[in-house]
Amino acid sequence: MQRLHHHSHQDATNINEWQCLDTLKQKLSVYTQRLKRYKASSHRKHDNALFQRSEKAFYRKLSSEPQEKSKTVPTKDQVEEFWGKQFGSTAYYNKCAGWITDEEAKSHYCNPMQYRAYTKQEIVDIDQVIPTNNYKRFILKNLQQSDKCRYGCQDSETIQHVTGGCQAFAPTDYKERHDIAAKIIHQELAYKFKLIECKLQYYKYTPQCVLENDKYKLYWDRTVLTDQYIKQNRPDIIIVDKDAQKVTLIDVAIPNSNNLTYKHNEKVANTGS
Repeated sequence: MQRLHHHSHQDATNINEWQCLDTLKQKLSVYTQRLKRYKASSHRKHDNALFQRSEKAFYRKLSSEPQEKSKTVPTKDQVEEFWGKQFGSTAYYNKCAGWITDEEAKSHYCNPMQYRAYTKQEIVDIDQVIPTNNYKRFILKNLQQSDKCRYGCQDSETIQHVTGGCQAFAPTDYKERHDIAAKIIHQELAYKFKLIECKLQYYKYTPQCVLENDKYKLYWDRTVLTDQYIKQNRPDIIIVDKDAQKVTLIDVAIPNSNNLTYKHNEKVANTGS
C-alpha cells in the first residue's frame, strides 16, 4: 500500500484514494504488457531453437497447436450481468490506512459553518424580490443608498410607488394599462347592448368614439359639452339609455389597494357628482 503513495519520481505523493487507485491501475497495465512481451519473446526463442535443430519437428509442432478461437463480443445483457455482480457485492477497505487517517486529520481544524435554515416559502419570496431603492436601503441595510425614486420623484421608491404612484410613468405605462382596461370594458358593453356583432381580442379592438342604435348610445373618450363648468368633462366611457333617459359615466382608475378610497373620491369630485 505504501508503494501506491508514489506515482512516479516526477509526480507529487498521492494524497487520496482516487490517486492511489489510478496509480494501481496504471502499474497493473504496465506489468501486464511486460509479461505479455516476455512470454512472446520466450516463445519465439523456443521456436527458433527448435527450427534450427529440426525443421520437421518445428512444423509438426505448428500443426499440432490448437487454432486460436475467434473472440466473441459479449451482449448487452451479459455485460450488465457481469458488472452488476461486481458493483452489487459489498466492498471492504482498510479503515486504518494511512491516507484515510491523514484526510480525516486535515478536516478537524475546520470550524463548523454557522447558518440558519430557510423555508421554501422564504426562498420563493426572496427570488421574487424587486431591488427597489427602498429595499436596498432599509432591508439590505445599505446606508449609502438613497431610498428616493430613481426617476426624480421625492417619494420613497417602493413597489407601490413604482406600480401606481410614479409621475414618470403616468403618461406612458400607466396610461397604456388604463386604456387596455377601459377597452375591455367598452367592448363588453358594446357587445351587451348589441352595438357590435362580435368580439375581438382586446389588443386588436379599437373603440369607436360613438356607437349608437335605437336604444343605446355609447361614447368612448369623448368630451361632453356642458352649460356649467366641470373640471373633468371627458369620462372614459359614457352610456346613454334612451328609453330610461339615463346617463351612466364610467371613469377607469387602477390605483394601489391603499389608494382606493382617495382615488374614488377624486373621480367623484372631478365629475361634479
